[in-house]
Amino acid sequence: MIGCDADCDDWYHGKCVNIDPRDADLIDRYICPNCASLGKGCTTWKPMCRLLECRKPARVKTKPPSKYCCDDHGREFMRRQTQELKKRAGQKNGLFEDLGSMGGILTAADLKAAIIEAVDNADSDVKAESKPQSGGWLGVDVHENGMEYSPDEIAKIEKLRAQREDLLHRKEMLAARTKFVSLLKPRAKGLVEKLKQHEPKGGWKDICGFDSRLSWSDEEFDEWRLSEAGMKALAEGTAEALALSSASNNDADGDSMMTGDSDDDITFWTRGVCTKKRCERHKQWVKVQQQDILFEEETTEQDLAKCEEEARAVVERSVMRRWAEKDNQT
Repeated sequence: MIGCDADCDDWYHGKCVNIDPRDADLIDRYICPNCASLGKGCTTWKPMCRLLECRKPARVKTKPPSKYCCDDHGREFMRRQTQELKKRAGQKNGLFEDLGSMGGILTAADLKAAIIEAVDNADSDVKAESKPQSGGWLGVDVHENGMEYSPDEIAKIEKLRAQREDLLHRKEMLAARTKFVSLLKPRAKGLVEKLKQHEPKGGWKDICGFDSRLSWSDEEFDEWRLSEAGMKALAEGTAEALALSSASNNDADGDSMMTGDSDDDITFWTRGVCTKKRCERHKQWVKVQQQDILFEEETTEQDLAKCEEEARAVVERSVMRRWAEKDNQT
């Protein structure tokens, strides 16, 4: 039932006055047909949510106002609009077609096609090198003879090649650091059990677990992770492998430790590990290490992207010069 908001105060069945029950929330002020015919106004409606199948009012009076009844419907509407735009633009295998530079700056497809053409037209003994490990397609991967670089451009490309190799190496080192940190907490839990056996009345429940290798410089850690012991420790991830690969007999604070003759000796298993129960010096070391590594990884990715951008600029200059020479010859 729906009541008239004019003077008559009569009530009607929705079907009798052509009102869909689903639209009840959309009615702002209902005026029955009789009152409407007497000039007492007309039914007014609230703005409807833009999502096609939704029959609820939009949140036009909220701050800020919205054309949707809820945030989820707003996101769904934009998702559908994006899909429709993709269909109109034309898709192939889920990717937008590259329509070319249209006379402006070279697109990635233009640049790649020009490089391939330049390499194909070069001497048969000139070959393009493999794609970079980062997944991009850099100018540094095309032989300079195939692209006819200038001496300055050759020097720039060689510099970018060396820079990229260093960055990719650093990326591998940071990945090894991440794995190393992930191995230390389980190792600390295992050490607690060994400490309980070694000293039953020690009240062992938890230990700090900080490993002295976390305080190493990048160069020191890189040397360790590339060593035979380091590679074995990272591959196996066992407490024994981590203990055997520890380069010193100092604890996490740098103090000398007593070493035993047997692998069962507690000093062997706790080599380089902080076993303090409440350690203020290494407080929240896992979180600190993870945040530092994440920051370094993001910085490395940015540097790789910058390297790729600079390389592309060098290649693009070479391509434009080659095209200009062809135009002058015709």
